[in-house]
Amino acid sequence: MKNTSGYKKITEGRMIDLIGSTKSSTFITVRMAAEPSWARKKNNPFLGKVEKVQTFSGLVNFDYEKSVNTSLAKQGKTSDFKAQKPAAWGTRVGNTCIIEHNGSFYVDMEVLRSLKVKYTIDGKAATKAEVEEIKTWLPIRKAPTNGSTVIVRRPAFRNITHIHCLGARYKLV
Repeated sequence: MKNTSGYKKITEGRMIDLIGSTKSSTFITVRMAAEPSWARKKNNPFLGKVEKVQTFSGLVNFDYEKSVNTSLAKQGKTSDFKAQKPAAWGTRVGNTCIIEHNGSFYVDMEVLRSLKVKYTIDGKAATKAEVEEIKTWLPIRKAPTNGSTVIVRRPAFRNITHIHCLGARYKLV
């Protein structure tokens, strides 16, 4: 998703409608930009200055239980995982991959690949030295408790800048 020429401009509302109208598993690539939560901690020199820009691809309308069992089987583990009802966070919009929470909308997706991550500081690309300092503030990630490698993300549409899905490329305006 480097070259932004050829992207169709689309509003957040229309993108929510478009993605929400998909009923089967659909591949999607998302580029988003937001201040990371770790950057909002006190005594952080990047407070209010850093933005994480990341691109990742995955699936919407995926079956979590099936994805976890497929992952476990690929690892040679017993694939008898049974998903529990998800924790109450937000409200699923109908029978779609869209979640509403406190007036904001999110897309529920399984991340298959992280394609690119970069940081900007005050709107400019972070230098290698700045990136190394940023890494000292990153939280330690825990592996999924079910033993699989399935990663679920729910990016907020307000943070999404570009989406590639359903054979087209979109820039959110």
